[in-house]
Amino acid sequence: MKNGIYIGKDSELGLTDSAAILFFRDPQHVWLESRLYAKREGKFFCIGVCRSVPALMELHQSS
Repeated sequence: MKNGIYIGKDSELGLTDSAAILFFRDPQHVWLESRLYAKREGKFFCIGVCRSVPALMELHQSS
């Protein structure tokens, strides 16, 4: 794949020579997850994962 931004129905991918970030939503649209990858020796290795649950965040903010 070439460097750039790729957008799908429930996912987005940002790709550079040294890193990639992937955002995707589960099929039920309950949570959003992002994963950060570093490129080493021609392969991508996951170096971070973050998952957010908007419904729980909204509930917490309104209390």
